[in-house]
Amino acid sequence: MELSDPLFDDLVAQGKAERIGFEESCKLAWQRGGMRRLLIARVKYRTVDTQGRSVVETTPMPVETFARSLAAPSMLAHIATEKHCDGLPLHRIEDRFARDGVPVDRGTMCRWLEDAGATLGATVVAAMKADALARAFCIATDATGVAIQPIRTHEKGHKPCRRGHYFVLVADRDHVLFEYTQKETAAFVGQMLHGFRATCRLTPRASTTRWPGRPTLTIRKTIPIGPSRTRSDVGRTRDASSGRRRSPVTRRTRRARPDWPHLRARCWLARQATFRK
Repeated sequence: MELSDPLFDDLVAQGKAERIGFEESCKLAWQRGGMRRLLIARVKYRTVDTQGRSVVETTPMPVETFARSLAAPSMLAHIATEKHCDGLPLHRIEDRFARDGVPVDRGTMCRWLEDAGATLGATVVAAMKADALARAFCIATDATGVAIQPIRTHEKGHKPCRRGHYFVLVADRDHVLFEYTQKETAAFVGQMLHGFRATCRLTPRASTTRWPGRPTLTIRKTIPIGPSRTRSDVGRTRDASSGRRRSPVTRRTRRARPDWPHLRARCWLARQATFRK
């Protein structure tokens, strides 16, 4: 790939400058069929300044995906597709590259993917979230708990996995976003949906907890999908294989709040009875 400077090309056409060679650099690219060596040749020019001295100038480098990175954009796109679309772990991609004759270690590919994800999150994903908070009619969200393995150290013994939560936000049919947090708290939900002033469907925990900015939202609990049956209907069902009657399924119900005034009165009467004895 040859890169030239239009300004110096005009000077060359006018006879005020001349080409004296190229400044070459290489990157690792991908094309259908395998890896390619991408040669970037920047034209060097020799001209004369206002004081009559000979000056050598080189065509500036174009904007790169990652500064001073060996991978071309096609190689970054290939590794991201292999991992996230085809489900190949980095150690298998490393083995495939080694069989092709161009070994690339998994640590380097991991740093490339980390930079690509951070750049994508700060540009495209940030624009998606801003558009969802500003223009969406309804945002449905739910949290899923995940177990996070501890970082390996030289210390002996096994450490337990940490607990984390992933929030998924579905904004109408336009955007699907994911947010990670260590704890599923009302403060994080309020920070995640800060500035949103429309209908929001939250998890039961988030909808029953008071969090900052709640009066500006219309909170609706998520309705379970599927046919609903009463306890009597469940008790009358029979097993299709054996024909036996199933035991009624008891549903988990909330404990009723205690009647605090009545309990205080009973305690006072018990103390009076004790003093009389």
